[in-house]
Amino acid sequence: MAGTIEQLTFAEYRARPGLNASTIAKGRTSMLHMRHEATRTRDHRTAAMRWGTLIHSIVLEPVEFAKLAKIIDTPSKRHGEWLRAVEDHGDFAITPTEHAKLIEIKGRIHGNRIAQHWLSETTHEASLFWDEPLIGPCKARLDAVAELFGLWDLKSTGQIEMRQFGNTSARLGYHVKLGWYRRAFRAVFGKEPPQIGVLVFEADEPYDVVPLPVSIGDVAAGEEIAVRIALEYADCCERGEWPGVYRPGLTLNFPDYIAEELDGNEAPEWDGTEEEPEWMKGND
Repeated sequence: MAGTIEQLTFAEYRARPGLNASTIAKGRTSMLHMRHEATRTRDHRTAAMRWGTLIHSIVLEPVEFAKLAKIIDTPSKRHGEWLRAVEDHGDFAITPTEHAKLIEIKGRIHGNRIAQHWLSETTHEASLFWDEPLIGPCKARLDAVAELFGLWDLKSTGQIEMRQFGNTSARLGYHVKLGWYRRAFRAVFGKEPPQIGVLVFEADEPYDVVPLPVSIGDVAAGEEIAVRIALEYADCCERGEWPGVYRPGLTLNFPDYIAEELDGNEAPEWDGTEEEPEWMKGND
């Protein structure tokens, strides 16, 4: 399972074959959804994904950001000058207001003592590749990694309160992605990562920054789930069948609170968190 680590652009990384963390995360829904993620050829770029790309670039690759960014001061994003800039510079066409916000976020992250240590001790936007006999080609793109340090991931959030962030992260399978990153580290370096962390920062003012070590037990559980999904997907590919969510005996089960409605209590308002929030979507 020996692997390699390379410095590639994201486009180069995407062009290389292999199961990655985002594809495996879709397998938590069904093999059909995982197949769709693995074979789609076009990105549906949202505003949140663009913003995530910009933040990752200015924080993790500031020199490259300075080369790519084009600040365009126009009355509107419908203005011809702005539209031409987007054609030429893509996500990196930015307004003065966006640039000022990016600079402030970068300053907050680099101004955090622990975050600065994590940044200085690691290589950023590293692409890892390895092969597994029962799965095939595998890959992972790590925000930050170093053999003597371990690995960490950069995440923005609109829910800086840790209970909310933790619940949302678990529901969306973030532990599964970290488990896959752990497996990538072990494949390349031949040992366990000394530490695994998440650098969480607030997407809006006051841009709080929270460096969080992650329990190895939680990551190990995530890795076990990731491998199970990958093996199931390999079997589906061999059979040429990728089932969806339906399975025999599946029923619709309503939440417990509907029983409370019988007693005249109000049902809680839907919090809108069943689908993946825009701020949780990454670039892997």
